[in-house]
Amino acid sequence: MFILTKHVRARMRERNIKISDVKTTILDPEHQELVFGSKFLAVRKFNNKVLEVIYFKKGNNFVIITTYWL
Repeated sequence: MFILTKHVRARMRERNIKISDVKTTILDPEHQELVFGSKFLAVRKFNNKVLEVIYFKKGNNFVIITTYWL
């Protein structure tokens, strides 16, 4: 299950990011690393843009903190 914080919902609207792109980035990243302690950075390219997603795992859930285009 994917849990979106209020912050990430606002950023997704503001930055025109689709939930399907966020899910794909988390589940099938081109690059992923552990950052900020127990949080993950997942990266995936979509057409000519690169999407980064910051999230952490809570049980079987992915809690998405923020996302942005590079």
